[in-house]
Amino acid sequence: MLKLVSEGAGSSRVLQLRGPMMVKGNYRKATMTLATWQKDMAIIAEFAKRAGVETPLFSATAPIYRDAVKTRSQEDTAAVCAVLEKMAHYRR
Repeated sequence: MLKLVSEGAGSSRVLQLRGPMMVKGNYRKATMTLATWQKDMAIIAEFAKRAGVETPLFSATAPIYRDAVKTRSQEDTAAVCAVLEKMAHYRR
């Protein structure tokens, strides 16, 4: 699936960096930890609030990232994949 998406319009630098981590289920070699992302999310949320801008997709993902931070704060943000699997009661 990663190869298929990577070679099409769905590719991105983020997918190139984090896709292999998600495939392996190994998030320890972090390029950005969830703890750092949590800080950035707070900055983004505050900026959007001050600008009066709605952020429905950002807001929808925030609880998932907060869950990930509780148990995986020093892992890469790609570890959200494992959190989603847990929420879905699905193991690859």
